[in-house]
Parts: sequence; structure tokens; C-alpha cells
Amino acid sequence: MSRTQKLLFRIGTTSYIYPDEILPNVYKLKDKVDDIELVLFETGNAGNIPTQKDLKELKRISTKWNLTYTVHLPLDISLGSGIDDKRKDSVEKVRMLIERLSVLNPFAYIAHLNLSKQAEKNIKLWQSRVSESLREIRAIQATIPQNIAIENLSYPFSYIDTLIIENDFSICVDIGHLVIMGVDPLKHLKKYFSMTHVIHFHGVNGSYDHTSLKYLDAVLVKRIIRFLKNNNYRGVLTIEVFSQTDFEESMGILWANLYS
Repeated sequence: MSRTQKLLFRIGTTSYIYPDEILPNVYKLKDKVDDIELVLFETGNAGNIPTQKDLKELKRISTKWNLTYTVHLPLDISLGSGIDDKRKDSVEKVRMLIERLSVLNPFAYIAHLNLSKQAEKNIKLWQSRVSESLREIRAIQATIPQNIAIENLSYPFSYIDTLIIENDFSICVDIGHLVIMGVDPLKHLKKYFSMTHVIHFHGVNGSYDHTSLKYLDAVLVKRIIRFLKNNNYRGVLTIEVFSQTDFEESMGILWANLYS
């Protein structure tokens, strides 16, 4: 039994803690966490989109181990692209992935709304394209709006928060991204807490993101954990790192704060 089952929220990490494919990582992590973030990519002839056989095994593991999955959609999806065919292709890719992975009943699909330097020149036009894409995704039959969690990136979240609310989507709060932006993570979390479905938790070491929690201010870590416990958070808290060392260090810090 996972220690995190005593909490109202689920503790997760990524599918790339060990230098191997998704399934071998899931096998090794299944009794260490409650949720695994399936980090997907598809570029050219390379990709890691689960096959039907993979999905069947992932489902079997989740059922046996009371494991959930969050699905991080590929980073090259461009829902605000100024090239209409690219925007439509991105929506189509989201549709394909939601329909394909729905058998896993994912806790959430994590999506980026990428903002290019070119798009920054006309934010309202970019917002209009993003809004159209989000409406199209919401209309996908297999879509559960609250399970589409939009992540904060390197631009003001106020650019997109209304668009998220209008479509009944949820939010993925990335603590490290907020630190890099110079935004108070706890203030942001409090503002959007009712919409928060997933939290990405990791450190920032200089220019390196997604590092061990030892690189996040210890007082901030303590305050965030206390806030989640005191406010009965029921989402997923993902240790979003990509190595065994960072994972083990971060879990040690997390346990120390959860049960101190």
C-alpha cells in the first residue's frame, strides 16, 4: 500500500525517472507513487505514443496497483499557431491522443499553450486562435473538460485564464515555472486553487529546470505542502523530474514535509 493513500491528494512523478521507455518506468514506479505522468512525444519517425498492446498493459497495472495516469501532451502541439493548417493539425493530434488514451481513464491531460515571439506581437489575435482551438477540443466526444489541465508557462497567466474558465478546463500549476517568472507560487496557487487539478513540483538550479526539490526554497516547500493539506487538495502533486537521483531526493524532502 502506498504511503500517499493516507492523503487526500495523489503523489506522482514522470515516466522518465529511469533511462528507459514508458512501460519499464511504470513497472519500477508502480508501488512508489500514486500517479505517473506519461510524457509523450512524436517527432518525425520517432515517438513514444503507446501501442494498443502497451495500453492494455498500462491499464492492467493501473487496476492492480490503484495507479492513475496524467498524460502530458507533446510539446510541439501549437494550439495558437498563426498557420491555420498547423493549428488544425495540433487540434487533430489532441483529438487522436484523447480518444486513443481514454481507455486509461487519465486523471488529466496536461497541455501547453505555446506563445511564440511572433505571436507576442499581437496577443489578442493569438488569444483568438487559442480560444478557437480550445472550443474544438472541448467538442471532442471523449473530452471531459475538467480533465484538460492547462499549464502555466513563461508568459503572464492572465493571458489565458479567462479562456480556460470559458471552456470549463482545469489548471496545472507548475511551481518551478512560477519561480523562474518571479511570481509568488503560493499566491498564484491560492488564486487558482479551485481550478487546480494537477501541480508540478520541482526545483530550479540556476538555468536548469525540473531538478530536485533540494533546489527549491525549503520554506516555500513547507508552506505549499501545508497549504495543500490544510485546504484538502484532491488533485495530483507530480514530482516533475527526470532522473532517479532527483526523484529520490525530492521524495525524501516531500515525505519529511508531509509527515513532520
